[in-house]
Amino acid sequence: MIPSQAKVLSYGDVVLRKADVATLADRCWINDQIIAFYFELLGNEQQVFKLLAGATTFLLLNTPPADLPAIANMLGVCMLCVCAGCASQNVFR
Repeated sequence: MIPSQAKVLSYGDVVLRKADVATLADRCWINDQIIAFYFELLGNEQQVFKLLAGATTFLLLNTPPADLPAIANMLGVCMLCVCAGCASQNVFR
């Protein structure tokens, strides 16, 4: 196994590897896996709402309204109210 691919931590369906954790050095950068891990943690701790991965949000925003009940059922929710946003702290120099 490549050392940077060594498993460091897992929670729910998300696995963090050594290379993922290294992106947190000097508080400069995060990657998609770190964000997914955070959302997984929040999603399991909060019962009032469900945080969805970016790919799922994209699917919901591009699905015909008639198909949304079936997707809500697959996600284990009785109603969908999607609030989508993007967070970035990119610094351009």
